[in-house]
Amino acid sequence: LEVTIIIMEQKEIVYLNEDPGFDKIMEITGGYFTTLHLQDGGTIFLREDGEYTCKINKTATELFKINIYGRIVIINSSLHDSE
Repeated sequence: LEVTIIIMEQKEIVYLNEDPGFDKIMEITGGYFTTLHLQDGGTIFLREDGEYTCKINKTATELFKINIYGRIVIINSSLHDSE
């Protein structure tokens, strides 16, 4: 029996074109989440208690100029994954 394990670095920001549903967003953010609406019509989903339970998300903090904690999801935005 041969098993291959691939470890991928998790991105701090996950960009999606459509809403994957509550469970998938919870899986990505690591818990219950809240939303911020963007000027371009997109939505940011971020961990509700992230300030208390997660490390600062340096990429998102630099992008939005506010402190953002934990992994976030951005849906239906003109922003794109530049990584």
